[in-house]
Amino acid sequence: SAFERIDQDQEWFEVYRVSDGVFAIYEPGQFEEVISFLITGEDRALLFDTGLGIGDMKRLVEQLTDLEIVVLNSHTHYDHIGSNYQFETIYGRDTAYTRGRAAGSPPEAVSEFLKEGWVWKPLPGSFVAEEFRSRPFTISRFVDEGDVIDLGGRQLEILNTPGHAPDAICLLDRDNRILLTGDSFYLAPLYTHLEGSDFLDYAKTAARLAGLADEIDAAMTSHNVPVVEPRYMKALGDAFAAIENGTADDYMMADGFREYRFDGFSIIVDASGPAYDCSASEHEIEDLVCDNPALSAMDRRLAGVYDQAMVVLDDVGDSAAAARYLMSEQRGWIKGRNECWKAADKIGCTRD
Repeated sequence: SAFERIDQDQEWFEVYRVSDGVFAIYEPGQFEEVISFLITGEDRALLFDTGLGIGDMKRLVEQLTDLEIVVLNSHTHYDHIGSNYQFETIYGRDTAYTRGRAAGSPPEAVSEFLKEGWVWKPLPGSFVAEEFRSRPFTISRFVDEGDVIDLGGRQLEILNTPGHAPDAICLLDRDNRILLTGDSFYLAPLYTHLEGSDFLDYAKTAARLAGLADEIDAAMTSHNVPVVEPRYMKALGDAFAAIENGTADDYMMADGFREYRFDGFSIIVDASGPAYDCSASEHEIEDLVCDNPALSAMDRRLAGVYDQAMVVLDDVGDSAAAARYLMSEQRGWIKGRNECWKAADKIGCTRD
């Protein structure tokens, strides 16, 4: 209600002008309540995400502008790439995850998102629910950290912000002091526990976005509400830091996950613990790692690296001796880590 609503001819969408040259394209009839953004310049326009693929996004965008359209996804989850296939010019990250998502998905991969409880608005008459899927699309140009997209009188800088998804990005419009966050932040539960998500990467992203809070006047988010105050970027950084340092204690458990609650949003993390069996823990620091999701995530990551190292040793001349050496080194490393019980900052010592 704070923004000007723009007329268009599809019931599935609602469109709002949220800033000069920026339209929020809202799909309020499905659980995700996803928001795509159309940003216009003097020469062309950028469509930041294409939504679910239920309504006709191309027809809608052509009613909003006559400019050439470039599509760029905040990341490639199903609810942000649904109408990519309708557009010719698509920019994207050069990652294995992105390329896999660009190949499309069968209907069964997304069919649950149209089931009862997920949709509460009539679907468009031309939409065939049984055919709903992520359709393949072709990336025209790969983009990466620091690249600037010039729309003519408006420049958008790409920030790589992994965590929610491996290929997640944000867009920074420095001149207009706007940050488009994609799914790196919105006022709802933030997901660090999905396949492809990574809590440790997300924590670094949160710290980076917190550092931009004083450089923007508004953050535009891709779910639920289109615009939030810059202070939420600092709140995001503080929230992840609190989980990492063990001071966040307002959480609830559900299905093996912890949901930490903060002012206006929450963060869901994997609570499966470290790579070792916590029931067999015999040391204070091992218990500490078991209880701290950030340290557990670091332990799981390190265990993966160790497993890779052991596989590499299969190819050396005396693999048995090399494996024994590595295992001995690892036991020494564990002993050194456990010495953190003596530290004033046990979590910080263990993290280091």
